[in-house]
Amino acid sequence: MEKEALDLLKGAGIALAPGGKDFGRFCRRLLRAKQEVLRIEADRWDGKYTEDAATLGNGSTVPTPAVTLPPSKPFYEVLATYCKENPRPIRTRAQVDAEYVRFMQGLPKGPKTPIATISKADCRRYKDDLLQVRKLSLAAVIKHLSILSAVFKWAAAQGFIPDGSNPVTGLSPNKRHAKKEAEGRAPRRPFTDAELLAVFGSEMFLSQREAHPERYWLVLLCLFQLCRREEAGQLALKDIQIDDGIPFLNITDEGIDQALKNPGSRRRVPLHPRVLDLGFLEYVERMKATGHARLFPQLQKGANGFSDPVGKFFSRLVTKAGLVDPALVLHSFQYGGIHKLHAAGAVHHIVEVLAGHTTGSVHDTVYSHRERLPLRLLLDELGKLRYDDVQQRLTAKEGTN
Repeated sequence: MEKEALDLLKGAGIALAPGGKDFGRFCRRLLRAKQEVLRIEADRWDGKYTEDAATLGNGSTVPTPAVTLPPSKPFYEVLATYCKENPRPIRTRAQVDAEYVRFMQGLPKGPKTPIATISKADCRRYKDDLLQVRKLSLAAVIKHLSILSAVFKWAAAQGFIPDGSNPVTGLSPNKRHAKKEAEGRAPRRPFTDAELLAVFGSEMFLSQREAHPERYWLVLLCLFQLCRREEAGQLALKDIQIDDGIPFLNITDEGIDQALKNPGSRRRVPLHPRVLDLGFLEYVERMKATGHARLFPQLQKGANGFSDPVGKFFSRLVTKAGLVDPALVLHSFQYGGIHKLHAAGAVHHIVEVLAGHTTGSVHDTVYSHRERLPLRLLLDELGKLRYDDVQQRLTAKEGTN
């Protein structure tokens, strides 16, 4: 009650210092008065009305409020208006929407909970779910709470929350602690050649070519094409093209449900010769014959994009191969590929283009139209990326089929 008591005293021009006995008594009396008013309001909701004055705990009387404010709009209605007026980028929309749903599921009345009645305790339960149940990093918790806080801040400014409160305020973890936690985590690292052979030479991976081709080819595209898993997972069949006799991936955000990490991610990447040797274009033709529009129609878009099921499969694959280092993930292929290309003497800015990276330097302006770079130039540099042991193992497997 301290803040409310101070506001009332200030409005009345009364100087009463916090911490003293008189201030404490005032806070207690104020609390009891609020409880009595709430009791009267509860009676009114039940249809019980009285013309008598409400007697407070200290023996004084106040008139019973003549009107009751109507309940506020349900959270889901306010959220729908917020999302319409504050649209998010396509790349993050699905994940953010999934978080809104998760928050609403924990509310007393679900999505229909009036937004003005949502308390700090309700938001605290959501925070506990992020930290204790889902075990997200502090940085991720800060991000999710910040997104939720923006909704309440906007709702208060629009008058949907009469008292202007934001129940998320003060719940966000300390950013300094989040930074320390991030620094203490193992960074991603490239696979060694022996580790790659253990993964790609395993029967668990080799069997995916027929059983789950989306797993087989998506993982190989990440290995040889330097692309991110979602860039591969969202490819449409029309994005596999040929120019001047060179097959390439057109990585773009122009198709349905396609998104990119940054503008520099929009690029053309020639298909690596080893990917062609393994029969990738034959797989493309089979998919075209089915009438599908997407390269991997087996993958449906979820909160984490199209490729999340393949990422989870890859984690199981790595563990099955006896590799327990948490720094070894599917995205490690891009790290390792960039390292191999630099070690092989590939041109630095061409490597950046192939990987879809931007440096923020003035040279990015020069290379902003990456789709205009000659495919032959890109292919010559990409060809320096070699995984001979993996190629031999995969080729040997194909020779036995």
